[in-house]
Amino acid sequence: MHIKSKSEAQYRADQIRQFQSELKIIEQKNIISLQDPQRFAITTYHENLISQLSSTFDIDSSRREKQLSLGMKIASFLGALGLAASVFFFSISSGESSRPLGIW
Repeated sequence: MHIKSKSEAQYRADQIRQFQSELKIIEQKNIISLQDPQRFAITTYHENLISQLSSTFDIDSSRREKQLSLGMKIASFLGALGLAASVFFFSISSGESSRPLGIW
């Protein structure tokens, strides 16, 4: 599987996290039991793959990083919205609203 974009890389990292969560549940319910070398091989493979994806595509490699990215996107949006609102209200209150878009 050749990954070509950041969104594909993020999808793959999310897929790995989901697999790890499901494997933990399956093992807790004694449906399957991996031997230590098998578990080590899977864990090593996933860690190396996520490390490669992180360095190549700058993905969110953990839930914490994903939450932080979402918070930053929301903060950026709110900041841009506040800036746009302040420019709009300044242009209205400056008495120059007869000009298009309040251009000074």
